[in-house]
Amino acid sequence: MIYKITIDISRVLPELKKRKITIYKDDIIFVYIEAINPDDACKKSIEEICQNIYMLKRNKDRKKFVLSVKEKISVRKVERIRPNG
Repeated sequence: MIYKITIDISRVLPELKKRKITIYKDDIIFVYIEAINPDDACKKSIEEICQNIYMLKRNKDRKKFVLSVKEKISVRKVERIRPNG
């Protein structure tokens, strides 16, 4: 199944801007994930966001920051995308 996950990053957006991480500019992010169930889709989408932030500059400081980001972002909505509408 493919899921559309709506994620709220408003709590971490000021920190991202402060660190000049401009990959995410809006409070709400939409992530499309292929997963077995909705719980798995939520987990994978949060991991994808954290991985994108970490891959910009890999070091110990960034790793700690990503761990704090992971705790502050929240899933707002999970939608199952059906093929052909």
